[in-house]
Amino acid sequence: EKEGCRRAAVDMLLSAAGQKENAIATQLALFIGRVGSYDYPVEWPALLPSLIANSKPDLPEDVRMGSLQALKYVCKGFKAKKEEMAPDVNLDDDNRYKHRSQPSEDQKEVAPAVIEALQTEESRIYELWAESIRAFCASGDANLGRISSRTTAVVREVQGCLGTISDARANFLTSAHGVSLSLQQIMRNGGLAKTDPRLEVAERIFFKIAQCATQALESAPERFSAVLAEFLRLYLDHALLNTDRSIVESTLGKHRVILLRFIASAISCPQYNQDALYILGSQRAPNAFSDEKIRQARSIIDDLVSGKETSTAVVKSIVDNYIALSQEETYAWQHEPETYIKKMDSENYNPDNIQPRATGIDLLICMVERDSSDCVAKVLTEMRKSLLLQPQMDPNVVLAKDSCYRAIGEVMAKVPDCIEPKGWFRNELRAMLASDLLARFPMSIMKARALWLTGIVVNQLPYRLWVQALELSIKNLHSDDGVVGLMAVTTLTALVSGAPSLLPPPPTMHTNAQTKHMPQHTQWRYQSS
Repeated sequence: EKEGCRRAAVDMLLSAAGQKENAIATQLALFIGRVGSYDYPVEWPALLPSLIANSKPDLPEDVRMGSLQALKYVCKGFKAKKEEMAPDVNLDDDNRYKHRSQPSEDQKEVAPAVIEALQTEESRIYELWAESIRAFCASGDANLGRISSRTTAVVREVQGCLGTISDARANFLTSAHGVSLSLQQIMRNGGLAKTDPRLEVAERIFFKIAQCATQALESAPERFSAVLAEFLRLYLDHALLNTDRSIVESTLGKHRVILLRFIASAISCPQYNQDALYILGSQRAPNAFSDEKIRQARSIIDDLVSGKETSTAVVKSIVDNYIALSQEETYAWQHEPETYIKKMDSENYNPDNIQPRATGIDLLICMVERDSSDCVAKVLTEMRKSLLLQPQMDPNVVLAKDSCYRAIGEVMAKVPDCIEPKGWFRNELRAMLASDLLARFPMSIMKARALWLTGIVVNQLPYRLWVQALELSIKNLHSDDGVVGLMAVTTLTALVSGAPSLLPPPPTMHTNAQTKHMPQHTQWRYQSS
């Protein structure tokens, strides 16, 4: 009976897809994916061969789309089961990337029969991908592009299950880089309208390939080092170097996150740091080709985080294009301050960092952790000095200054001497908190940022400056700007939390004529005054 249900499900899927009953086909694909993730390959060995056979180019497009959808859900089900059984990894740990090159025994033993069956079908899946991509690039047909996009999604799910980089997967990555270059030209210089469906499918394929590249980098960094340079240059160019704010904002947030995550993963990968060859040398036999590729990868990333020209361009792009407030955010600031604050909080406390700004900040921190020369901190301090020389009441300068100061505040935990906290509060932040010129929007953006930075440096302030910060924060509770008032509440919370470590030492009795007869608490007050 169960065998009959499985056969009927596939037949009904192909029939529904062929008759353009998309809603029914989707539900059947989900059903097949759920059952197949448990029954394949032992009880349902014909599932993947059948779906792959019904995805070939000589079949109707709707049938191919339905088969590919089911194939994607099946592989996604395998990956979900694998992740459920994998050990937890603490992403907040300083060594959060070590697990990539040394999978645990639990990860190695997950569904060996499934892994073996997928490895058997892997080459056929890559052939499907290559055929669909060639058809789309040759014709420019949007429907063929959708098939290519779905096939790329299948490849992504298969790679997420397998982990290792086989020869077939290595060939796919090389081809995928060339395809990505072509797609980038379509996206940037193809002359297509934003509503053109060909542009949409080109973007989908481009960013799904980026996800495949990230998976390969994280699961097998040694083998991926052969193509690291090509992918890193491509994604740096697309996301950071050859772009501007309008291009960035026109790109979906999740797509921006994908590219930044690839760059951050490359920078943080332990195999690409200066000690990689020494660490790896104790774990495997020497390999001249692999070792040379790892040296090249290390050199590329060192130049990215420490090279003056490249790192300066990357840091400035992150600050200007990812951290700076958008038009929608400035509108929310003025008209819906509580909504704005909630959005900022969701970015700060989102464990998955799926927001572009949070991912950009994470990338900055990855660069700081990798760089021993403090190049990022130097770039940020130079940006600050340059902004202080510009007209301070210019709204564009205010927005640029806000994003720069946000970046400085984020990296201060890693580079404490980036700016001396006590001097910064005394010489600049204190005046910003007290200034009536910053009372109204957009100038109030800098008052809110000064409050936020005060909360950052509170533990480095001596007692008297702490008192001044407390008084000024209380004053700003009554601001006409709703965001400033809400930020003042947050800053006060940080100030009060840091109060015990900032209290002055216990008072001592004085013997001079002026204080020797005073009560102890009066002597302390007199001395403090």
